Amino acid sequence: MTTRALVTGAGGFLGSHLYARLSSLGWDVVGTARKPSDRSMLEADVMDKSRLREIAAQHLPQIVFHIAALTPAAAPKAILEDYLRVNVIGTTNVLDVVREAAPNARVVLVTSSAMFGQTNAPDGVIDETSPLNPVNPYGVSKAAQHHVGYQYTIQHKLDVIRVCPFNLIGYGLPLGLVASDFARQIVAVERGEQEPVIRVGDLSAKRDFLDVEDAVHALIALVDKGILGESYNLASGYAIPVADLLNKLIDLSSTTVTAEIFPNAVKNTVPIQIGSYAKLAAATGWQPQISLEQSLANVLAYWRTVKNEEIV
Repeated sequence: MTTRALVTGAGGFLGSHLYARLSSLGWDVVGTARKPSDRSMLEADVMDKSRLREIAAQHLPQIVFHIAALTPAAAPKAILEDYLRVNVIGTTNVLDVVREAAPNARVVLVTSSAMFGQTNAPDGVIDETSPLNPVNPYGVSKAAQHHVGYQYTIQHKLDVIRVCPFNLIGYGLPLGLVASDFARQIVAVERGEQEPVIRVGDLSAKRDFLDVEDAVHALIALVDKGILGESYNLASGYAIPVADLLNKLIDLSSTTVTAEIFPNAVKNTVPIQIGSYAKLAAATGWQPQISLEQSLANVLAYWRTVKNEEIV
């Protein structure tokens, strides 16, 4: 029997990769996006509950991947109220609609490592029991979303599992995320459109990067093997300084560039984040497969296909 799935945020980075993968596997998948770029997707805003209800009633999904979110990359000027409205109230809208139209569906709720913020662990390793210490409005909203998912499981008996990605990278990575910002500038240098200088902020923070395709495989594995009410980190298990990430991108380039740190660059308030994926591995057998170098090559390959007039 073909599995019926609904993917919110199917026009975004993770959502588009998941939507494509499910389609290739033969799933009966409906993707929603606020501004669809793919004709096969449906236009829907998570704040429009009646539209969500209409789509859910027509499709009757067995699996719902709720990925739609407001992020700093997409909305750098957003304030806490904006994030809470979309990431928390929007999530309750999705969960309420699932309760009404498809009460037996499994919901895979995608949060973010931003909810952890600063870690107290000496080695910087974060597991699912680590305290939530968000340091920015986006992280606050994702921490609240994380709790909402659990509340709907306990209070409303909805089958929700929560998945917390760390820093996803790969083909199609949007601007506003560090690897993509670096790659776009490197490609501009390759094209002769920019002097051979990459303008950067603080490079000292250490981050855990995972390829988006590895993330997609984990989400699909959790459909059958995730435990109701549980949360799973989605990470590579190691971190590198952002400076090293930049150097790897430069090494993959056909040109020579130098880095210039912005004057008065603000030091990152979260010096290190490393995600432990031990719980995910124990539940599903999942392991990261794609090297960081390949992921970065894919980011560069994407920007080499993008024309200047297509950059929004």
